[in-house]
Amino acid sequence: MTDTFTAYDPATLPTPAVAYLDAHDENRHADAAAVFAPDATVLDDGNTYEGIEAITAWIQRSSA
Repeated sequence: MTDTFTAYDPATLPTPAVAYLDAHDENRHADAAAVFAPDATVLDDGNTYEGIEAITAWIQRSSA
């Protein structure tokens, strides 16, 4: 994981991506998790998070 921030133009991203990024940046973990389907899978830094419970835990850890 890096601490490098890359600026983005929200107008170029899909609405759900912007909703996730905004919620994540504001530590609104439940709102960030709500963007994902219950059976979603996230791949991040070589790790796989399957299902909303695992994704919610990942969001909480990645916001700390």
